[in-house]
Amino acid sequence: MEDPKRPQRRRRRLPPEAAQSDFAARNPDGTRKVPGSRPRGKPPTDWGNVAEWYDDLVGDEGSEFHREVILPGVLRMLAIHDGERVLDVACGQGVLSRALERKGAKVTGVDAARGLIEAAKQRSMPRAPVTPPKEGTTEGEAPQPSIDYRLLDVRTLSNVEEFKERFHAAACILAIQNMEPIRPVFEGIASSLVSDGAGRVVIVHEAHRSFGPAAEIIARLVERSFYYLEGPVERVTGYDVIVPYFAREQAYLPDERRILAACRRALSAA
Repeated sequence: MEDPKRPQRRRRRLPPEAAQSDFAARNPDGTRKVPGSRPRGKPPTDWGNVAEWYDDLVGDEGSEFHREVILPGVLRMLAIHDGERVLDVACGQGVLSRALERKGAKVTGVDAARGLIEAAKQRSMPRAPVTPPKEGTTEGEAPQPSIDYRLLDVRTLSNVEEFKERFHAAACILAIQNMEPIRPVFEGIASSLVSDGAGRVVIVHEAHRSFGPAAEIIARLVERSFYYLEGPVERVTGYDVIVPYFAREQAYLPDERRILAACRRALSAA
């Protein structure tokens, strides 16, 4: 209850021109502009700012997680035949692309991070010139990457005409969670696959199973790409319990055994 004896503070009203200038001094999201700064926007979701670190971490053959869990499961799910065309979405520095090429696939890798695409090209470069030196010259034809890498925002796949119904399979590993918005990514992947392709999806994240990111991704897959799915989408997540402290954290997180089991279920679905 207000004290009637307490003097009331009068709210100072800004004149119209001052209010207009205050409005003009704000960003679209309502925050005040800083002199000399650019308008605020959504930060980029690619990994270009950590490209060198990530390339060193993954290397030619992948990190231990790639080698022991991710690559064996993905290659088994894709079941690539020699000569099939595969699209590696958000390929990064090309660790999956190189594994697919070793299986006989013709691979196209796309990513929005220029630094990672350059690293991917370097790691996929032949060790020797493609052709011997021509007569009268000392150098042969310059070597070219054995995989077709493209600097491309994967949210614009639908706009690339040469990709329409071109690929027998597409894969995206450890990257979906970095994409926003995600809808055009799935639409682009769907438009890039041949009409008789088969979709198999396993989603892994550490959050709770109920109401987690996988649930939203699965809903969008069913809404937009249901007829491309060969079977139910599998998800490997944390459990619907209070997240434990460090001593029990490994029992809560997805592990190799659970991920491979999900891959087998996805493969066995008819």
